[in-house]
Amino acid sequence: AFLRMLFPEKLDGDKKGRPSTAGSKIKGTQSTLPTRVKHQVEYLGLKENIRVRRAGFAYRRQFAKFLQRYAILTPETWPRWRGDERQGVQHLLRAVNMEPDQYQMGSTKVFVKNPESVSVFEGQAEKEGEGKREKGIKRD
Repeated sequence: AFLRMLFPEKLDGDKKGRPSTAGSKIKGTQSTLPTRVKHQVEYLGLKENIRVRRAGFAYRRQFAKFLQRYAILTPETWPRWRGDERQGVQHLLRAVNMEPDQYQMGSTKVFVKNPESVSVFEGQAEKEGEGKREKGIKRD
């Protein structure tokens, strides 16, 4: 009973060959690992992220989310942009004088090359937000 407790693995008496070892179990689980990792990479969108970064773009955001975050920067987009989201993003990019070579418009996202450019947006949005909060202006 003590030996069965130490070695709970059932051995087939009809099976010929050696019982599985720790090394063979590790090799077996390792072979399933690459398929699981591949699935996770595809599921999380890491391939797209790497492709975008290799192209030289450090930041990507869907038009709607970009507009929602930075709408406060211009009177035309605040409190709400009432047109095509793509045109609203382009309006915001022009409003902060971003050079056309620093961004690219995709079909659903805007891609910005330098993280410093995004920090300009963040800084201006924070400053505008504080000013509007002081005046008591709220977004509808």
